[in-house]
Amino acid sequence: MKNLLTKVLRVVGLEVRRVPRSRLFSSSVSSSERSTVNQTLRKFAETQPPDSSLSDFRLLRAYLSDYRISFFHELLDITNKLEITLTKRSIADVGCGTGYLLHLIEKTSSPSGLTGFDTSSETNELARMFCPSGTIQDSPLEAVEEKFDVIFCTEVLEHMTNPTAALTSMLQCLSETGVLILTVPDGRQDQQTPGQMREDGSAYWGHVNFWSPESWPQFLQQSVDGHSNIHTCRLSSGENFAAIWR
Repeated sequence: MKNLLTKVLRVVGLEVRRVPRSRLFSSSVSSSERSTVNQTLRKFAETQPPDSSLSDFRLLRAYLSDYRISFFHELLDITNKLEITLTKRSIADVGCGTGYLLHLIEKTSSPSGLTGFDTSSETNELARMFCPSGTIQDSPLEAVEEKFDVIFCTEVLEHMTNPTAALTSMLQCLSETGVLILTVPDGRQDQQTPGQMREDGSAYWGHVNFWSPESWPQFLQQSVDGHSNIHTCRLSSGENFAAIWR
């Protein structure tokens, strides 16, 4: 069932992470949040063509699972602990998917602007439902000249054909006092196999880059200039985390 679910969602650019049960962390999703998520996903599914995988509420909920929502909560918790301010700052999410991270930022902070970037026009419609005040763009980040105070990029670099070039592009889109926040799976625990290359050649449907907790900071140090300040750690979910200050 999991393999079938993964194949179906990959058609529209979504991916179900397979994490060993020992690595799962306790859910931080309240009943009211769960209800809001379900309502939004059902509403979105009803607008899709009957033959589309996005018309199946169960598939959408399997992707935007309690695990993934809890991961977003923890990501914002550590951002707050590092005193990375989101209030009155321009925020971008590269590879925004459903837009739920932008939704949480809007709900918990008062950013000056929210922008999501994803090449999947279908799921971008869902992102606009979760974050109606944000700007969701089908184009890649490199296509805009705007600078952002905080850029999030979660669970994306493991797909990229050239993760170093992607990292450089995001750093170039930061404001002078900007922060780049990254997560990638723990390469030792990652069970996602490589898939077909996307049509634009920039990434794969599956994972082709694997970083252990030790190799992750080494990759970042080698990929950014020496003037950047880098903080790395592991989230309780097992993901490698990094915050990079200009």
